[in-house]
Order: sequence, then C-alpha cells, then structure tokens
Amino acid sequence: MDAMQQREGGLGGEQGEDGPVTTAVSTLPTAWFDYDLAFSRNIGWLSELEQQRLREKRVAIAGMGGVGGVHMLTLARLGVGRFNVSDMDRFELGNFNRQVAAFQHTLGQPKVDSVVRMANEINPELDVKVFAQGVNEDNLEEFLEGVDVYIDGLDFFVLDIRRKLFAMARKKGIPCITAGPLGMGTGYIVFTPDGMSMEEYFRFEGKTPHQQAINFLMGLTPSLLHLRYLKDGSRVDMANKKGPSTAIACQLCAGVAAGEAVKLMIGRGPVKAAPYYHHFDPYLNRFLIRKLRWGNDGPIQRLKTAMVAWIAGSFSKGARPREIELEPGTPVLTRILEAARWAPSPDNSQPWRFERVSETQVRVHVDLERNNPYSYRDSEPLWFSSGMMLQALRLAGSLHGWGMNWTLEGTPAAPVLNVMFDPDAGVPVDVLGYYLKARTVDRRAYRMRPLTMADKEALAKALGPGLRLDWIESFGERWRLSWVNAKATGIRLRSERCHRVHQEVIDWDNRFSRTGMPAGALGMDPLGQRVMKVVLADWKRMKLSSALGAGLYAGVEMDVIPSVCSGGFAVIRRPVGETGPLTPLDRLRVGEQVMRFWIEANRRGLSFQPSLAAVFCSSQSRGEDPQRGLEPSLRDQAAAVAQDYARVTGFDPSEIVFQARLGVSRAKADAPRSIRKQLMDLIND
Repeated sequence: MDAMQQREGGLGGEQGEDGPVTTAVSTLPTAWFDYDLAFSRNIGWLSELEQQRLREKRVAIAGMGGVGGVHMLTLARLGVGRFNVSDMDRFELGNFNRQVAAFQHTLGQPKVDSVVRMANEINPELDVKVFAQGVNEDNLEEFLEGVDVYIDGLDFFVLDIRRKLFAMARKKGIPCITAGPLGMGTGYIVFTPDGMSMEEYFRFEGKTPHQQAINFLMGLTPSLLHLRYLKDGSRVDMANKKGPSTAIACQLCAGVAAGEAVKLMIGRGPVKAAPYYHHFDPYLNRFLIRKLRWGNDGPIQRLKTAMVAWIAGSFSKGARPREIELEPGTPVLTRILEAARWAPSPDNSQPWRFERVSETQVRVHVDLERNNPYSYRDSEPLWFSSGMMLQALRLAGSLHGWGMNWTLEGTPAAPVLNVMFDPDAGVPVDVLGYYLKARTVDRRAYRMRPLTMADKEALAKALGPGLRLDWIESFGERWRLSWVNAKATGIRLRSERCHRVHQEVIDWDNRFSRTGMPAGALGMDPLGQRVMKVVLADWKRMKLSSALGAGLYAGVEMDVIPSVCSGGFAVIRRPVGETGPLTPLDRLRVGEQVMRFWIEANRRGLSFQPSLAAVFCSSQSRGEDPQRGLEPSLRDQAAAVAQDYARVTGFDPSEIVFQARLGVSRAKADAPRSIRKQLMDLIND
C-alpha cells in the first residue's frame, strides 16, 4: 500500500479479504508550507533542536473522542510530526459539548477522519497511521510500532483493551500517559517502563467490570475533588456507562498530557510517574501532586475505594431514567411535542394525549374525569394545566420560528384543543421555551432571602395583564399562613377520599417518577417518609395516626417549615369586579399566563411550589360535588380554614386562581422529582 496515498471518501482504511486493514495517511511536502515558520512561536520554550526532534517523534493515541481528538490537535500544534491514531465511532449530536471535531458538518462522519483532517490543516506534512476499526488484540503491536509515547484517549469505561495497551507499551519500553476529564478539571498519571506499572497501580486483576471502573476512578483521583461541586448526581449512571463531562476538562486533559509528553520526548523537565498522581481543578483552584505509594492496594485506599463503590451504586440506583434522544432530521412537530410534554399537571396526571393531524397540526385530547377531591371547581386545576400545555406548545414552537393558534372543541368532560402551527410566521424565539424541560416544583424549605424588586417586576411582566398579582412576604405573614396551610393538610389526611388519591399518586420506589410524585419530593425528612409509607398503606392506620397527631407532624414538615423558609407567596387573583365561575376558555387562558409566570420564576433562579390549600378548602365549603369532594363531616372544618385564610391574608380564596411559594432553593439538581411519560406513550394518532 502506498503510504502517501489518501483515500477518496475517508481516511479510515481499505477493505481486505479478511476485513479492514490499517491505512497510513500522510501528504507530500507542499511548496507553500514552512514547518520552521509554522511552529516558530514554540521556540523559546523549546530550543530549535528540540523542535526538530518533536518533528520526528511518533505519538500513539487510542480514541479520537472527548480527549483523544484534542490530544492530537494540541500535539500537532506543538510540531509533533508523526501519529498512530484509532477510533471506530462516528460523531453524534451528544458529542457537541466537548469533542473538538464535533460540528454540524461532521455529524455521522468517522471521528478519526475528522480529527486527522483537522490535524492535516495544521501541518500538511504529518505522517499519520489510521486504525479506523479501533485497537484490538490483533493490531496492538502494529499500533505501538515505532511509537515514542502513548497517550490514552479511550472512553473511561473501556478498560479491557486499555489494560492490554498499557501492558504492551511497557513491554516495548514506551511511556504512557492517561488523563481523565473530571468535572471541570483533570486527573492524570504518567507510567514509565521502569516505574510502577498500570496493573500494579490500579489493581484491576480479579475485579468485576464495575469494580475495575471504580478502581480506575480512584486511582486517577484519590482525592475526588470534583465531587465537591457535582450538581446533579442523577446524571452519573455507572450501570449504563454514562456520565457528565465538560469541554473545560477535555481541554485541560490535552494540556497536561501534552506537557508530560513533550518532557518525555525531549528528555528535559521533571516527570513524576506512578505512584504519583496529579489532579488539577480550576473550579476549586486546587492542584494536587501526591504519592499513592501502593497504588489502590494501600489499606486506606482500599477502604476509600469500597466506600466510593457503595456511593456509585447508589448513584446508579438513583440515576435519572434516560430520555429518548431525537435524531437529526426529526420533524419539527415531534420536537415541539417532545418539549411541550413537560408541562405540569396535578399529581403528574398528564391528562392529555396528542393526535397528529398533519405536519403542522395537532389535536390535544384532555381527560377531565378525575373523581377525587382535588378536581375542585369542576376540574379547574386540570383546565389550568391544559392552558399550561397550550403555552408550552406555543413556547416550543417559537424555538423553531413557528407561530401558533388554538381553538377549543369537544365536550365539557372531554375537551379537545385543536392546535395549528404556522411554520412561516417567523416569530422570534421566546427564551422561556429554553426552560420547558428544566421547570420544576420544589416542596422543600428555601433560603430565607426576600424576593427582589427586579424579581417581582419580571414576574408581573411574565404573567401579563388581566389578572391581579399580590405578594405575601413578611415573616409574620408567612408564619400565620403556614399554620392555615398546616390545618388544611390535617383535613386532607383525615379524608378517606384524599387518602385513596395519596395512595395512588405517591411513588415510593422511584426518585424520578413518570406517573406520580416521588416520596422524596414531598418535602418530608427521611423519618417522616418512612412513617408516612407505613400509615398510608392502610386507611385505618392512617385514621389512627391522624388522631394521634400525625396530621400536625406532617403539617409542620410540609407547610410550616417550608412556608417560613421561603422568599414569599405570590397570590394570583381574578380581575376586580369579575364574579361567577370561569368559563373553559377563561381557564385555559389563565393557565397560559400562569405557565409563563412559573417558567419566569425558574428562569430567574427561583424555586416554585403551587400552594392551593386555601383554594381547595374554600371550594369544599361552597357546595363542591358531594360525590367527588371532601366527606360532609369535614366540610365545616374546610370552611373554617378558608375563613382563617381570608383573615390572615385579606384575600377572599374564592377569587384566587393560583397561589405559589417562591424562593431560592437549597436542594441539589438531582433531588427527586416528577418527570413525564415518554412522547410515544402520549401520542394517540
């Protein structure tokens, strides 16, 4: 095979009788290119002699993804002239956040082709051997032939071939560098042929794949600096070999690995090889160089590794279920529905199904038949949530420049929202659409930081005209309101009808529930959750515990503490002078407005919890349907709660359409929460 030949249509390799074979890629020197001038700015930190030595060095890099690609480009800009590189994957949209050669025009292309093409744009005289089918036992020796330094660019979880590569490199006398992206920093280790081997350091032998992954992590970063600022642990999914990564970390990996590689190739500068490990984290402004004398075999390190293995197991158990990733070319309407399905609904009931009529029209079928006390005022909460769905569709459409109109059809019990999009409307992007999937409910205690005037002005603007917006903010007001809400909680716990709803919607098994509310999201402490699980299992048990004070305990946990620990309550009321029940159209429009208010709160970093206990009690005391409301024996108590609310706030609860608690959350992003059914389960074409 001609080593100077570059194949048309790719750099990956030709097809032989027995499968893919290695292709050597390089180009003839070009008349215009001047190596000395191209890399002259390296001179000073490198001597001219050292620069020419780098020109003849060969570096092997397995993997051209998150770190491997930037390894190659960094070394190419340092003037390294020869490479052996491998990768068998192609670029996907999920690579865009960190992989140096991931662009729109490289989607679906082999990673190794794209990276090598970029490297040749830096130095057209490069001599590159491409292993387009990856590295395996059959080509290990060939991959490391003539190599001066091996740099590890394999995926974190690819340990089998990694071990064989390092062992073969040691046999051939080749130093190795592994640098792993950790949070916004990097952990890295150098292995030299005469020092501690990779196996001696990490101690993989005899371990399961899961244990090997933990050992690899703990060897790279015994200090675990990056875990101090992990915001959403639910994204760490060891079972499915997935985890978060940043471009910051990948770029730093390339910097430190190239620095060590240059020292090894020119023979100048200190190299602290294994058992030394390094961890640099710019987020924490920390840089550690420490010696792990026995590698992972030290007694303290073994104890730490066992603890991390247990923590990693809990991460996997609590990992957020993966959502279906939309492929490039997915129809716009599907993308709109995928975003809009995150609209909120009472108890995460998701009472709608989508019927796609055409590429620009969808009918949303809404089920209002909920035979329980929380469907008060003729299913008003479900009407409001349907309006929120309409707003979600409008916001999602704006992200594609689509305009939207809707009409109400169907029957009062089974309304249909006929939604029509206009792809040619050219509407500007509404930034609230960015937050559809991130919008959350947080029932826990917040920081006691008052809402700013800027916050309240922005929220009022988001709500729009036609509704009155008031605030309950002082400590005394929040304190008095908290006890009114606690009384309402006590009533609900003494209602057998409410009890059946609680049994149905509370999810005790999942941190992230697609069809209900996770117990961990209720706002109760772990002890309270355990007690509640036991008593909710049986109505007689619940009734007895309520008589013994469980209602007071739950009220303090779920109402008093969160109400006091907040920035305040927003009270949204009907326009002055407007009386009588809201029409279905009115309810849908109110829902649209409240949805904007809610998303704006989250957009401004404020947590949000609907707080409608007084409205619920007021509706029960005003002749709510006896078949679906509270038991008659509890209605007088509900009326008393409604009166207490009016007394402590000055607002008539019958005028309130929505009330919410707001503030700055203390919770982490991986806190338990309700998620949504997947789109395929909500489409009824």
